[in-house]
Amino acid sequence: MIKIRGDYKTQRCLPVAVAGLVMFFQPLPVWGFTLQEAVEMAVKTYPEVHAAEEEGRSLKQKVQEEFAGYLPQIDFSAGYGHEYSDNPTTRGANVAGQHSLNLKRGELGLTLDQMVFDGYEVRSMVAEAEAKLKGALANVKTVSDDTALSAIKA
Repeated sequence: MIKIRGDYKTQRCLPVAVAGLVMFFQPLPVWGFTLQEAVEMAVKTYPEVHAAEEEGRSLKQKVQEEFAGYLPQIDFSAGYGHEYSDNPTTRGANVAGQHSLNLKRGELGLTLDQMVFDGYEVRSMVAEAEAKLKGALANVKTVSDDTALSAIKA
């Protein structure tokens, strides 16, 4: 048995300090990834891959927006309010000696539009959006492949 000289504090703190140093210098377990796991993790977490994927999603939405040009459009409008009218018609009516009328008016409107022929504008816009989408999907593949190659080299 080792005897430690000194006060009570030294006798209690020194073994704790030695145990802490022994634990600090112990070899730590190492976790490793296979090459396939490392590549998959790199591709899933790399910001440029996410940016390219989001660009593809936005262009897919753009194709749907352009296709909407083929669909009918319905517009509804409504209005109601007070109207003060003082004009030659109300003066000629001379209702109860007044030259003006206070009216309550309301209106409703419903409009249905269907594109019949627009000189192939909608068709061209849809084709353009589809071509951009195709390019964006190719860009996702390229960025993913570049990221995977960088992970393999690292």
